[in-house]
Order: sequence, then C-alpha cells, then structure tokens
Amino acid sequence: MRQYLSAFTLAVFAMAPIACKQSSEGGNPGTPSSFKFQRDGTQAIDPTLKPGETQTVEVKLNRGSDFNRGVKFDVKGTDQVTAEITPDAAKSNESPVLMVKVTAKPEAPNGEHNITLTGTPEGGGAATSETIKVTVKK
Repeated sequence: MRQYLSAFTLAVFAMAPIACKQSSEGGNPGTPSSFKFQRDGTQAIDPTLKPGETQTVEVKLNRGSDFNRGVKFDVKGTDQVTAEITPDAAKSNESPVLMVKVTAKPEAPNGEHNITLTGTPEGGGAATSETIKVTVKK
C-alpha cells in the first residue's frame, strides 16, 4: 500500500507544473485578502512562435475570499516580442480571464523572450507578476 501511495504522490507532483502555473500573491499575501494570476491546462505551456506570428495566452485572475478591490493590469513586451492585454483592469469582485496577445516581430531572432504581466491592487498592497516565456523559433 505504501508503495502505491508513493507512486501516486510522485505522479501528482510530476504533473503539477504542466497542469497549472500560478504567480505569487498580490494584495495581502498569505491571507484571504490576496490575489494571483493562474494559467491552466494548455495555457500553462509557454508559447512558441515563428517570426511574425501572434498567439493569445489566457490568464485568470484568482481572488482570495476577502479580496474585493479593483486590480490594474499592465503587460510589458520586449524589443522583439510585443504584448497587449484585454481587459486592462478588473473592478472590485470581478475575476476576468485576461487575454494576453503576444506577437513576434518579423525580424525577431530565435530564442526566449520574457513578457511580464503585472497586477496592482487599488488602494495599496503588494503587486504580483507572471512571466510568460515566449520562444521564437524559425
């Protein structure tokens, strides 16, 4: 029985990085008054683009049970990979799915380019960020 539990536990932990990616907590970390970004399933896999291609990555805003403030979103691309976000803010108690559109410029070189998504709570508290690693491959 112990052998089966060990195998099961190992399998669960091995699958965790593939199934879900989460940012650190914003708001009041470590309390129910916090929030974070989460990507599930295939959206948890960082995108690979050819030069000139565009792809949209979905990121969910997860709120702690007591976090009810608005959140402002910002996304920063690089010189070679641009990024846009929709929506750019969430009102209090909204938990939108954010659409992060990443585009590799036609002249983008092969390699990894980091896009940074940031969420800043209204009225103060810690911001959080999620890195989307875009691989450009010709």
